[in-house]
Amino acid sequence: MSAAKKRTPLADDPVMAYVGPYFMFGIVLLIEGKLPQPWASYALPLRGLVPLAIVYFCYRRGAYQELRNLRWSFGGVLLDVLVGLFVAVLWIAPFIFGVLPSPSPDEVFDPNAAGESLALFVLGARLFGFACVTPIFEELFVRSFLHRFIEVYNNRKKDFRDIPIGHFTWPAFLVTVAFFAMTHAPWEWEVAALTCVIWNLLLYGRKTIASTIISHAVTNAALFFFVIFASGRLTGPDGATLGVLNLRDTAVSVSSSVVAGGIRGRAHGY
Repeated sequence: MSAAKKRTPLADDPVMAYVGPYFMFGIVLLIEGKLPQPWASYALPLRGLVPLAIVYFCYRRGAYQELRNLRWSFGGVLLDVLVGLFVAVLWIAPFIFGVLPSPSPDEVFDPNAAGESLALFVLGARLFGFACVTPIFEELFVRSFLHRFIEVYNNRKKDFRDIPIGHFTWPAFLVTVAFFAMTHAPWEWEVAALTCVIWNLLLYGRKTIASTIISHAVTNAALFFFVIFASGRLTGPDGATLGVLNLRDTAVSVSSSVVAGGIRGRAHGY
């Protein structure tokens, strides 16, 4: 039976299934940004819970055929993990060695903003959303929906879900790279663009969106724990100690996109 015959009415609504989680994540961010402390910190889990609930709701009703009947192999998953770790290094090295500029202090997140008693709660909420949820809904939107939608944009009679996952075209490749880069903060654009190139190439080779979800999750988790455990143990290009957990020092630059999610007026990440 073809994927088209398996679809339910909900699965035939790409706005709900693919755009919905991404859009609602942005809405949660806007609402959270209006809240005073400590309520803003209490609301942090919603960044992950709301998109995850939509993905789960849609999946239970037949959406995301690309996530069904997956075939796993040790070598394939190992490749996904190794690519994820490589991308994590790609995000860390340019900022530590001063190749790329650091964010301004007002872009850096402080997990103690609502008090030290909530710091672990805040970091736990960040890790849940950043490593467990964001890779799912972002990969579904960027490399499953957007990448394939570009191919059928001028042919409204064709469903983007009929395009095989990992099918290469230059327009889809270039649009996703540009979109992924522009949804990051300006100081992240170069690294974000290269990251998207790498994950697109992984998708073309592996032909499964699960591969980029795993790699994305590994990258985000590695960055998160690097930021936490590197606190006070490294120095930047100016010789200053990088105080990562107390992110007021504009520590490792990735801290604002890793622990905080880096979403200061952008739709990406956590």
